Amino acid sequence: MFLRLLLIPLMALMATVASSAPVRLLFPDSTFTPGSQFFFSVELPTATNLGSYQIDLLLSGSSGTAGVDYFFDLAGTDAAMTGYVFPSDGQFFDTVNLDSAMSQRLTLSDINFDGMDVNGAGVVSGTNDAIANIVVSTLPTFSGSLMFSVDADALILDTPDLTPTSINEFATIQADTVAVAPQTVTAAAVPEPSGIAMLAVAAVGVLTLRRRRKIAFGESKLR
Repeated sequence: MFLRLLLIPLMALMATVASSAPVRLLFPDSTFTPGSQFFFSVELPTATNLGSYQIDLLLSGSSGTAGVDYFFDLAGTDAAMTGYVFPSDGQFFDTVNLDSAMSQRLTLSDINFDGMDVNGAGVVSGTNDAIANIVVSTLPTFSGSLMFSVDADALILDTPDLTPTSINEFATIQADTVAVAPQTVTAAAVPEPSGIAMLAVAAVGVLTLRRRRKIAFGESKLR
């Protein structure tokens, strides 16, 4: 009886871990500098017999206009340089569309007719789970926050069969992707001009004090 009570929470924990399999958006930081590019990556969870994918990312802002004040930068966005999901990214495709004045959509897709089970491994986390490195740009005047999410309803993870067939893990991956809340990055605080001026004055004061100390020290040595 005691053993059974001990196993129940352990099994529940294992089920929770096993079912955590969303398409992941990985941000190196939670802030960005207005007017500068910033980056994040897209990764898949473990999967078998993957032959093609389509992943739609959504970008919306707390203010401003999508495609103008903030936007996916296709010039820099490309397939992952290392650990890419397929042996070749020759068929990698990305495109951007506006969903509304506040929302922009980035579609990533690729196909591999051999499928990812040639050696029985499939997609393995940390080995070949990388999809793309995404570049986002904002205007220098944009100071709001940006929200990113995966459109789970548009997600496609198919086998290499001629007839479109979802991979075995698709239902779990889609459900877990739906459960992930939009990820937010915010504009980094920029010091006001008065604050910058005060910092400059303080720096000059420190340098002047150091110079005076050096002169006084030199004169004392001469005596």
